[in-house]
Amino acid sequence: MMIIEMNPRVSRSSALASKVFKIQEGRPNPSDLMKNGEITLVMMTSSGDEADLRDGKVLRRLALSMSIPTVTTVAGARATAAALRAMRAGPLVQIPLQDFFPDYYDDSIELMLL
Repeated sequence: MMIIEMNPRVSRSSALASKVFKIQEGRPNPSDLMKNGEITLVMMTSSGDEADLRDGKVLRRLALSMSIPTVTTVAGARATAAALRAMRAGPLVQIPLQDFFPDYYDDSIELMLL
């Protein structure tokens, strides 16, 4: 049985966790949940066994075909979680890179013209 689980700190902040079967074990499985619109973001890592790799490939392809964002590394999951927290905290503000370096002058175009 595959367990869709969340970090306890995440679970306390209203994220849901549930147990589902692996694809080869029966239904309901993550594929069914994606098709039913119950999964809107996939964060998965692999244990490395053959069945896990096979399921992962199927789930990644399905997520891609359904435009469901997918994260496949622990570092990526942490970065995604941080971004989601920032989005929940308030509106995001875009700041041009030039605002951080107002005195910077890019002379690369002049070098290309020589």
